[in-house]
Amino acid sequence: MLLATIIGKIASFYKGASAAYFESSPSSRDPSLGSHLISYGVYQLNGEDGKWFELEILSRELCKLDEVYARFREVCSDFTDDIEVNKAMIDYLGQDLASAFEVVNSRRENQG
Repeated sequence: MLLATIIGKIASFYKGASAAYFESSPSSRDPSLGSHLISYGVYQLNGEDGKWFELEILSRELCKLDEVYARFREVCSDFTDDIEVNKAMIDYLGQDLASAFEVVNSRRENQG
């Protein structure tokens, strides 16, 4: 149950953060969050390229979370103590993660 809560919180955090961050205008954005200026060595991305790169990173992080969820689903499906609770928990987490992917993918498509 604790691991399910953690996975759910992480998925909700990614979904909420991406919606709030990528929908806000640069002037209303918290300055501590950056202005889409990303440096990789001497190479710098800014503006739309920086935003695209941030979305790609967020998408990859969600893929990693999806791998953790898949492993969690495998392990939880073996528990026979309360099958209905396990099924509800797994379904809820799957929907939450799918919703986070939808938000990020829609942002990526809009950037395209």
